[in-house]
Amino acid sequence: MPENKGLAFGFHRAFDTAGAIAGPTLALILFLSFGLGFKQIIVIAAALAFVSLIPLYFVKEGKKTKQIKAYKISFKKLPIRLKIFILVAAVFAFANFNYMFFILK
Repeated sequence: MPENKGLAFGFHRAFDTAGAIAGPTLALILFLSFGLGFKQIIVIAAALAFVSLIPLYFVKEGKKTKQIKAYKISFKKLPIRLKIFILVAAVFAFANFNYMFFILK
């Protein structure tokens, strides 16, 4: 439902942030209070990750009708300032690409 897209995004971000706080906190508690090592904590985290995938089996999405959309994008129709920006960004991208060869060497 289009009217609930913002609500779903808000819940997603809220639980993502809560997990980012709760995960390391739980790992610290397991490490300090229970004396578990890093390998045991990683195994517990992996087990929880696999268990969290189980509800996805029960999710059924509705069928969507195929919509054919034709987009006509032309570089010639872009504003001149955008063309200049793309050119400058491409030059910097090539410079960064060449720099990566030094890192690889």
